[in-house]
Amino acid sequence: LHDAELLRAAEAGEPFGALRASAAQLEACAILAELTGGERRVWDALRELERAHAHALTEEDAYRSGRRGAGELEDGEALALARASEPSARVAVVVLGALAHDERPVEPLLRSLDRYDEARRLAGALRTWKDDLAARRPTLVLARLARAGGGDPRALAARLYAGGIALDVLALAERACGDAQRALGAVAGVELWTSTVRQLAQRIAAYRGALAPAANAAVAT
Repeated sequence: LHDAELLRAAEAGEPFGALRASAAQLEACAILAELTGGERRVWDALRELERAHAHALTEEDAYRSGRRGAGELEDGEALALARASEPSARVAVVVLGALAHDERPVEPLLRSLDRYDEARRLAGALRTWKDDLAARRPTLVLARLARAGGGDPRALAARLYAGGIALDVLALAERACGDAQRALGAVAGVELWTSTVRQLAQRIAAYRGALAPAANAAVAT
């Protein structure tokens, strides 16, 4: 459903590339929704996801173009952008619920997806912060660095690791993974998804564990 194309275009900074990929993705989502016929709840969900996605594209362009600075990005807004960036999985969940005539798993799965995407984007932004900085991508990591005083890449790296921002962000990501697992509750038949969330949580925990000694040593010096 064009998620890979959307991300590639956005990362490459192609003129209108992300917009073209987004239009193709939303068209694919609409085709998927048509499988349910006239199910109003599916189309309502699709329209809501489209609105959130369009808003995210507009906001991201404001930061990329320099109309807004990274320090203006609040944590909640950064997480909302992460959730809205890839709507196709959410549309698939809603459609599958309608096709199965069982709405019970839909809301828990959507909540789990939200929190999973937040965790994945938070952890990813720690690895790509230099590229994100060059491309002016709005991320929670860059927003916190900007609010901490900004500076050149060396100063930013010091604030990120010795200043504790990286560990704080990973703690947020770990909590998001926990929320993603708890959101599923007693939903049956989602073992593969549960395993996916658990694996992300393990990678984040390992990353945090590897950073902690280096951050402590930096603070001590």
